[in-house]
Amino acid sequence: MSALRDYFGFESRSQLAAFITALASSEIPGKFAYVGESAKAYNAHALTKEYSQVTRSTASESALLPAVWGEDLAEIRTLVDVGPGNGLHSVGVLQQVAAATNWLPGGYLGVDYSSHMAALALDNVQRAFPGFQVSSVQFDIESTFAPGPSPLSNVAESLYFLLGNTIGNVESMARAIRGIRSLAGRGARLLIGCALLEERHGPEKFLQPYRMKTYVDCVLRPLVMIGVPRRSLEFDLAFDPEARVISSLARFNAGFRADILDKSVIVAAGSTVRCALSRRFLPGEVPDLLKQWDVAVLGMAEDAPNGHGTYCAVL
Repeated sequence: MSALRDYFGFESRSQLAAFITALASSEIPGKFAYVGESAKAYNAHALTKEYSQVTRSTASESALLPAVWGEDLAEIRTLVDVGPGNGLHSVGVLQQVAAATNWLPGGYLGVDYSSHMAALALDNVQRAFPGFQVSSVQFDIESTFAPGPSPLSNVAESLYFLLGNTIGNVESMARAIRGIRSLAGRGARLLIGCALLEERHGPEKFLQPYRMKTYVDCVLRPLVMIGVPRRSLEFDLAFDPEARVISSLARFNAGFRADILDKSVIVAAGSTVRCALSRRFLPGEVPDLLKQWDVAVLGMAEDAPNGHGTYCAVL
């Protein structure tokens, strides 16, 4: 806990510095909503009934996995969970796959920018599967993985999960695919989830989950951690229908100034800071995008009415 106190609730000096740099540009990546003390806020959000309804895609994910790889699952020893959240989504998928196929990996590796988020995932996975060997790697998927001593296993013996809408919540999908390839290596198996646009509904239908108090607390928490009074922040959402991007916004009703890491952090009253983004995809769009980045989709299940897409792919 001393490190959190030293760095305003962030996990390291470099994490705090990256956040301050992002704040100065008024565009904060959503990954900061899960670091350090923010991990607790995210976990509270992830445990709500409303959140589970938004991520109710375990049935299609657990069905597609054996349908595509079948007997090949037997050679997979390690599940690598990229952006695992609190791990309960992956637990649900694994439990359903195990019930249908009797297959489970023996090891679990959580990969996240937040070591605190990865620790939550490891605890939940270990509780669900006491025999698993669990470990974690701290890694920002929009960067390049530096090879070195790590618990990463052989590509042929690994399966990579990118569930929920991890692939749609990054700043750059192309950069994220490059980062995952640097981590996993060519030939790695991927199970990817995404959020599809429910075209029959108006924007308010898919904006509604982002208005949940637990989500708002999660997204604004990093600003509060550096000393911004919560009462001076107003939360808002913006939807770009052409890009199909939802932006979570913090509007400063009062100015803020603080000296952090020998820098003067200044935000003027009336400023708007984007705190996270989330993309929605059209049916069939994700396979086309992945093909551009040399990722082959072997199987897919798209449930457009419920807003979920699932893809088995190979890097």
